[in-house]
Amino acid sequence: MTHHIFPSILDADPKILNDLLRMFEMQHLKGIHIDIMDGNYVPSFGFNERFVKWLSRETNLYLDLHLMVSSPEKYVDKFVEAGASAITVHSDCNEDLYYLITKINSLGIDSGIALNPGFSPESIKYLLPLIRRVLVMTTCPGRVGQNISIMSQKVNWLDKKRKNGNLNYRIAVDGGITSSNIQTFMCANCDDFVSGSYIVKSKTPRENLKKLLRVTDNG
Repeated sequence: MTHHIFPSILDADPKILNDLLRMFEMQHLKGIHIDIMDGNYVPSFGFNERFVKWLSRETNLYLDLHLMVSSPEKYVDKFVEAGASAITVHSDCNEDLYYLITKINSLGIDSGIALNPGFSPESIKYLLPLIRRVLVMTTCPGRVGQNISIMSQKVNWLDKKRKNGNLNYRIAVDGGITSSNIQTFMCANCDDFVSGSYIVKSKTPRENLKKLLRVTDNG
């Protein structure tokens, strides 16, 4: 299976965002990770549908939206209309997850579920046949500190479930991914890797991205 790096652009300097997008395209990345935050589910605010619409005009990259919001259902239609390629919602978002996932699927884009560190993948096993992606968080949204080794066990569980059930979802990981720890998740059969500050806040974003790609390309 092909591996992908999805740069998270939340902390990117707006002055160089266009340059970063062109660089991502030149490196033949599949897409970018876009954090949507409502100030409720997490204490911070993230991007809105107007920004997503701008991105959809600026680039052909796959727009991977991560909704860290309390009531994602009221946002889904807006972001699909704005140009989202995929929408991932959290397993504890206080919505009817089955309904929400089937709605996202019906709109013709990829659906996903994010698992915070305190949640077991078994809690979403009934939805695994319906979704395109499981996003394993190494840290609680809005907080710092990762536990890479424990989260890789979740990736292992999801990979075994996928193989045993002949399922097609992809496994992604988000939070603190760098060239020094990405191999841990590669060994657990993770498919996609969200990396934010390591790329977009670096003085050498191209070089750091290439370090990640060397691992995934050789995996």
